[in-house]
Amino acid sequence: MKIFISRELQPDSTLLQRLGPRNWHIDARTLLQLAGMPFLVPTDQDWIFFSSKNGVAFFFQALRTQQWPVPTVRWACIGSATAEALKREAITPDFVGTGDPDTTAVLFKPMAQGQKILFAGASHARATLHLAVQQFAQTTLLPVYDNQPIPEPAASDAEVLIFTSPMNASSYFGKNPLQAHQQLIAIGQSTAQCLQEFGFTQIWIPENPSETALAQLLLQKYGPA
Repeated sequence: MKIFISRELQPDSTLLQRLGPRNWHIDARTLLQLAGMPFLVPTDQDWIFFSSKNGVAFFFQALRTQQWPVPTVRWACIGSATAEALKREAITPDFVGTGDPDTTAVLFKPMAQGQKILFAGASHARATLHLAVQQFAQTTLLPVYDNQPIPEPAASDAEVLIFTSPMNASSYFGKNPLQAHQQLIAIGQSTAQCLQEFGFTQIWIPENPSETALAQLLLQKYGPA
């Protein structure tokens, strides 16, 4: 069984641990080019919110490079993976969402209504969470890194194609067709919507955006072998 996922995986990845011993081959590679951007952090914010691990990495890389002090704010993350990235920067998040923008916004509202929220992330993003939070708080978008599709993403012959973001999906299908034997999995509703815009209708979505939920979905659909 061969799986493609549009994300580079760490050696301790749950997918590698759960599927590797079962002789499932995983082709893990991003289809994006990422680069840090210059930015200034507003000093009047109540919260800084991250929607991805990349946002955390580029934000704190800039702080270290330019020797800025860590802002005195509350910290929020869309889900557990992003929260782990923030903890690696020695910061415990004050809020961790579900990984889904809509349910995360509902949970965040009682803590942040009427406050100033800074969203630090990619220059090109659908900003689904930002738009939801904008309904009850004062929000600002702060691009901390640029994300662009790679020019010529290589096609995969894997039985399962897993896309981790709308831009990764757009990068792949802007150059490659879906083969008849391939099944699509989308991490999150916004990625699923992007795949639907390409005309695909048979899309699986894990219960939540975690690698644990993704592994459970794959094992449920394809069995333990």
